[in-house]
Amino acid sequence: MKVILIAGSGRSGSTLLERLIGLLDPRIFCMGEFHAAWAKGYGQNRLCGCGKPVRECPVWSTVFVKTFGELSDKAIQEIISLKQEVERMRYLWKLLWPRLASQPFFRRKCEYQQKLLSFFNMVCEVTGAQFLVDSSKQASHGLVLAGIPEIELYVLHLVRHPCAVVFSWQRRKRQRAVYWDTVYMERRGLLRASAFWVAHNIAAWLLKSRLPPGRYMRLRYEELAREPETALGKIAEWLGFSPPSGLFENLKVFLPPNHLIAGNPMRFDSGTITIRLDEEWRLRMPWWKKVAVMCLTSPALWLLKSSLGGEHN
Repeated sequence: MKVILIAGSGRSGSTLLERLIGLLDPRIFCMGEFHAAWAKGYGQNRLCGCGKPVRECPVWSTVFVKTFGELSDKAIQEIISLKQEVERMRYLWKLLWPRLASQPFFRRKCEYQQKLLSFFNMVCEVTGAQFLVDSSKQASHGLVLAGIPEIELYVLHLVRHPCAVVFSWQRRKRQRAVYWDTVYMERRGLLRASAFWVAHNIAAWLLKSRLPPGRYMRLRYEELAREPETALGKIAEWLGFSPPSGLFENLKVFLPPNHLIAGNPMRFDSGTITIRLDEEWRLRMPWWKKVAVMCLTSPALWLLKSSLGGEHN
């Protein structure tokens, strides 16, 4: 089984990237931000990308039931607790250097890995896919996947300008997946959003050290938005697919309905869309905020300098 994990910071365009990757080959199934599958997906029964609640979605309802049977609220909470004991950012060092971890942590990690493997196997069985795309972005999730021998993990590290990410975190957006109420997506202040960008991009960079050669690629969001066909061609070559042909016409592309279990609200949109580089922050973000963000993120930017041109190794 091959799993393509999109890693990096939130608000970096991962949902768009995932949906474009899904156009490369019919053997690819895009799962969305799988790290949210337990709590927000099945637990809260939010909307799948197809527009139906997860427990009524023809794909996810089948996968959950065939993997675990009828999950009670207590059973799903046990899985959520297990995930939190293993995949949180605070445990990143234990996942990077397993010999330093305690035996109880190791046992819980193995238990969670077995659940992930069973679930991912069932996704492949139900959908007929051979490649799964997971836009969770969290390096801790990637390290757990990397430790499963039956999974061939590829990591696509998506990097977006930190000012653009911070600006996006401060936007007010409705959470369309919560169909029973009017709620809005989480917003973060400048300091927290900058720290989030640094932590998750450095963690994604560290993830590279736990992968075999050829399984890690870096891509700029700006490159994807300006020249999506070229960027997608690089990804196709990296993954061993044929280069995309006839998908784009003047930055327009047709996106079919999907079953992304979580992610940006654009997962609910289907049909022909125009890909545009979102640089609203350049005009609307005060200069002092730009300076502050660049000062806070400059050490990480220096470390990730090589990633900003897009590369794979």
